[in-house]
Amino acid sequence: MKNILVPTDFSPESRYAFEAALQLAQRSGGHLLLLHCFVPPADSNISTTGGLVGSHGLNDVYVLKSLQAIKRRMHELMAQAQELAPGVPVHELVLTDEPETAIPETIRERNIDLVVLGAHENTSWTRFFLSSHTEQIMREAPCPVLTVKHPVNNFDVRHLVFASDFSAEATRQYPRCSSC
Repeated sequence: MKNILVPTDFSPESRYAFEAALQLAQRSGGHLLLLHCFVPPADSNISTTGGLVGSHGLNDVYVLKSLQAIKRRMHELMAQAQELAPGVPVHELVLTDEPETAIPETIRERNIDLVVLGAHENTSWTRFFLSSHTEQIMREAPCPVLTVKHPVNNFDVRHLVFASDFSAEATRQYPRCSSC
């Protein structure tokens, strides 16, 4: 697992996933790509490069301030990565798209081997009323996805469970998972 994607929303759960991914990267000689998805208001005038286009209303100020805060938090995570796992390369990517679109695109474009996601606890009420981004990504990702709900101090993977429906697609993925 050399190319590890860690989507972050800066929640405690995504922090747990980040720490577990760092430990995996350190053991495997891999690197991390931190991804944050920010969806600006529909009526903001932000270009794809992050600059203002046209009017400069309150939505535009909100978007610029939000992007500045996101960049600051991403840089903090990268600095913490160097403290926790010196030598593990960590890169950042901020996209202005929905996670359900941005994550699969990033997986394909960056040849990601593993996605490590923070997962929130689901109660019967939240499961009924809210759709889970994590579940959708797990179903559609073309690579293995590891979910982390709690802090992991010494993340030592010894056994993997490979769920399969024995389809041709699942059979093709097996060698990829067994070499982990």
